[in-house]
Order: sequence, then structure tokens, then C-alpha cells
Amino acid sequence: MKATLTFNLPEENSEFECASKGTDLACFQFEVFSKIREYLKYGRNDKGVGKEAAEILEELRNHLNDEEVKLSHFN
Repeated sequence: MKATLTFNLPEENSEFECASKGTDLACFQFEVFSKIREYLKYGRNDKGVGKEAAEILEELRNHLNDEEVKLSHFN
């Protein structure tokens, strides 16, 4: 299967940038989730930081689910 995206540049440049850098964003999201999970599993849990990290991770999961973005490693 092949797919072609067409953009009217320069008017749709921001849409083009989002589409063309989607893989970079997915990699970044994976790294953010990994760092938070690593911190929660092995990091310090002082001053409630662990609780805040867990809340941030859950918020990110909810947002990705709302947008129907699938990161199978974190579901």
C-alpha cells in the first residue's frame, strides 16, 4: 500500500512540517515515557516528585489515547 500527502506550500507549511516530522515526534514521545518510567522504577521518590511523575505519565497516556495514538510499549 502506498499513500501520498499533498500540501499547498507555503500556506500549509505547518501541516507539512508536522507530517514530515511525525517519526521524530514518535521517537521523542517514546523517550519521554521511558525516562519517566525509569525514574519511577529506579529514581528517587523524595518530596512527592515520584507522585508528580506518575501523574504526568498518566496524563500523557490519556492524551495519547484521546488522540488515538498507539504506543504499544506503554499501554
